[in-house]
Formats: sequence, C-alpha cells, structure tokens
Amino acid sequence: MIHGLRIKDGIATYVSRYVRTSCIKQEEYFGGAKFMKIGDLKGLFGLFTVNMQLLRAKLKVLDVSYGNGTANTALVYHHGKLLALSEADKPYAVKVLEDGDLQTLGMLDYDKRLSRSFTAHPKVDPFTVRLE
Repeated sequence: MIHGLRIKDGIATYVSRYVRTSCIKQEEYFGGAKFMKIGDLKGLFGLFTVNMQLLRAKLKVLDVSYGNGTANTALVYHHGKLLALSEADKPYAVKVLEDGDLQTLGMLDYDKRLSRSFTAHPKVDPFTVRLE
C-alpha cells in the first residue's frame, strides 16, 4: 500500500492505495487471499501453504508468470517514473494524479530485458544515474 499526502491551498488530502499487482488482481478475482504471505510461513501449516501455492501454480489456477509480489517494500523515483518495489517481483510504475490520487500503471520489464525479480532496495549511482 502506498500512502500519499497532498497539500494545496492550505487543504491536506490523504490517499492510500494498493499497488495493483498481478497478485492483488487475482485475489480480487477469487474473492480472497490465494498467495502466501510471510506470516503464513510457520510450522506445518506454513509447509502446507507453500505446497498449496506450488500446486495452484502448477495447475494454472494461479498465474505466477507475472510474479507474485506485493510491491510494498520501497519506492524509488528513477528516470521520471515512480517505482513500487518488492523482492519477489518486477517493479511496478505508479503515477501521482493531479488530484493527489495514486494510479498503478503496470509492471515494468524494460522491454523484456528484466527477466526476473528486482531488488527492493536499489541504489542510484550519482554519476551514471544507473539503478543498481
């Protein structure tokens, strides 16, 4: 979830929005949580949950081809784009609208050059402006 605060003409407006990841869209379609969360990974139930997610992916009940991250770890602004990041997924571009609302533009794979998940804690090289 991303939180935003806009102050204009002395009026503060607060918004909070989930990044519209593939995971979120699928869980909305199914009407509930289908992807495991970090808190699920304990004991025998955790082992069961991991295996259920693997089985659902193998049976193509869940589509993990677009990642299964939540894009809720960090934000970075790079090359004119606000990116929402998590360790388990590619970055998602987010736009701040004129009224201060937040809109998910979609997953970025940099013209298919990014083939797997992306770090949630990148550094921007001050000399080359590369994201590393």
